Amino acid sequence: FLLISHIVAARYRCRMDQTIGGTTSSMVFYRASLSLLVITHILCDATSQVRMGPGGSTARIVNPKEYPYVVEIAAVSTGPFPPTLLTGVLLSRSVVLTAGHGFLGEKGEAISKFARVRFRGTTNYNMLKVNSTGPIHGKLIHPPRNKPFYGELVDFALFSLSQPLPVCDANNTLRSDGAPRKLSVIKLPVADVKSEKWETRETDNRQLKDCVFLGYGEADQGPANGQLHLQDHIQVHSINNRIFIPLNLTTMLGRACPGDSGAPLICRDENGDERIYGILSNSETSIPGQRKNCFSDKTTFMLDILTDIRYILPFIRSSLLDMGKLDELIEDYEKCGYQSDQRI
Repeated sequence: FLLISHIVAARYRCRMDQTIGGTTSSMVFYRASLSLLVITHILCDATSQVRMGPGGSTARIVNPKEYPYVVEIAAVSTGPFPPTLLTGVLLSRSVVLTAGHGFLGEKGEAISKFARVRFRGTTNYNMLKVNSTGPIHGKLIHPPRNKPFYGELVDFALFSLSQPLPVCDANNTLRSDGAPRKLSVIKLPVADVKSEKWETRETDNRQLKDCVFLGYGEADQGPANGQLHLQDHIQVHSINNRIFIPLNLTTMLGRACPGDSGAPLICRDENGDERIYGILSNSETSIPGQRKNCFSDKTTFMLDILTDIRYILPFIRSSLLDMGKLDELIEDYEKCGYQSDQRI
């Protein structure tokens, strides 16, 4: 059954690569393929060991210092609206990557003025706060409504911090609450960061393994409260230049919550290095009558859809050039190397 479902899904991926837009028959084929993948996920996931968090959630709370490149973001609106909570990652000493829809409108217009970035600690007293500076760079292209795997999905934003941070610095002088803060960057899945044409390190989707999903969003028991949630034992699939994560069928709960937009999917590459392969864009296909996964939701969702970092590598490089930050990123990659003390 597992083999058949993957064959059907592979045939669908080929058709999606050849033509995007879709007829009624292709939509039916898409739904059948997706159903087979989800059913396969049910069978696989039902036999896996699931780490349970508070209230039966599949997420567990982790110390933010274990993932010093993950940040909490408050996007301050240009209008009379409260800030939007997002999650992001540090790509270099002064560049943060997150979801574009927190800062950009459908036509590319700015909907947020700046970002307040928090590097959380074990308490609020050792939290590091930095604001963004300058314009927001990025791109926002959403697929047609109710067709999450059709068209194009590009949803990312980059911005500069008001001060560079001492990443991967053994002589770190940055302190909060009297203790030094150890910060690092997360690497993109680029084969050669010095190349003028960024290409992914691998093209085989099966390389997405040993993955975790990290976010500062809500839990099922309450609103976001500054705690970093980690989900492991996740099944990751790729269709039409985007990544999706099905809900956990053992608990019938989704993966992502409000505040997780921009949250990273971190996987190990063939060398064992941690790299970012996706950032959360949105969740799709609510399940009527199903108990909610998130505090402010009324139900849970079948799929969490992520922008595939491998697909948007050219956009990211172009944005870094416009920001004057490409050389900085290259320098920090050489400085940081592989952080063997970081563990998924």
